[in-house]
Amino acid sequence: MRRIMVPLMVLVLVFGNCTKEAPTFPWNEGGYDAALSKAKADGDKLLMVEFSTDWCSWCKRLAKDTWPDAAVIAYASENLIALEVDAEKGDGIELAKKFHVGGFPTMVFVNTAGEEIDRIPGYLPADQMVLELTRIVNGTDTYPALKAKVENNPNDPALLIQLASKVEDMSGLSAAIDFWVKVPTLANSTVDQIFQANFKIAQMKVAEAGSPLPLREYIRMNADSPFIPEAYNGISGFYRKAKDADGEASALNEYVAFMESKNSASTQLYNGYAWRMTELGKNLEDALKKVDLGLKLMAEPIDSTAQAQVLDTKAEVLWKLGRIDDAVQVMERCIAMQPNDEYYLKQKAKFLSSGDTQPAS
Repeated sequence: MRRIMVPLMVLVLVFGNCTKEAPTFPWNEGGYDAALSKAKADGDKLLMVEFSTDWCSWCKRLAKDTWPDAAVIAYASENLIALEVDAEKGDGIELAKKFHVGGFPTMVFVNTAGEEIDRIPGYLPADQMVLELTRIVNGTDTYPALKAKVENNPNDPALLIQLASKVEDMSGLSAAIDFWVKVPTLANSTVDQIFQANFKIAQMKVAEAGSPLPLREYIRMNADSPFIPEAYNGISGFYRKAKDADGEASALNEYVAFMESKNSASTQLYNGYAWRMTELGKNLEDALKKVDLGLKLMAEPIDSTAQAQVLDTKAEVLWKLGRIDDAVQVMERCIAMQPNDEYYLKQKAKFLSSGDTQPAS
């Protein structure tokens, strides 16, 4: 019996080790206050709060690809206390407001005094996440580090812009505006630094005046600024927020015309413009011309997935114009390219079911 038992014990040990669970990301099980207390008790570690939502696709990708990575797990386990918060549920709602979180995912890093020192907005793959976590834990270019640098070099425009950008990311433009205002007054500021600072000042004036005119004035006065595309986006965004469809459509049309004048038009630009026009029910004939230009700009060899996406926009424009047969024909091309994509099948069914009924704008 002994001869049998010894090998069996060995087998149990071997296969027992094989079933050992892989390490998982060290999320704290308690709430924010408990996690902050744990950070204090565990050698004054930083607390990383990930703000996510149920519907956030990039949050799901983080959970699938980044947080399970062995290097990410090892670094976080050693150096951080981590807390996952749903920004739309329970205490997460007020916590997201407290830290001015408006996009997801956002990772906010808090010291043991409860003060934010930095954040990571959006998705990062595992290798980049380790680099960013290391930078923040080491105190490199965090808010306290940049603040100290600016205090020692108050007339360095590059440092001022770094600090202003950090503060804006953390607390909004109004919290950073004093830094931006100083940049154009410095004799050693470059032209591009002044362009950037004046653009931020114009954005602030829009918020204060409740009008996009400061951005229009910025465009008029700064013809060579690399921030003019952002200014046009700011104008269209203002009208979008105000639910002014005519204003938004006009601003987007101006933006496309500007990009064309700079020979910077692209398939993505035309496709985005045309799709937004279908949502607004504006400029549809122009949208059809623009989406055709976008199709012509697609580089060879043309990726069928990307081409189908642009053709989908064309079909939607045609449908909104009441050209249902033409819309169906274009959608059939999408289906031929992507036969397993249910979205295109649903689009075709939508067009066919509308019959002679004029689509709603």
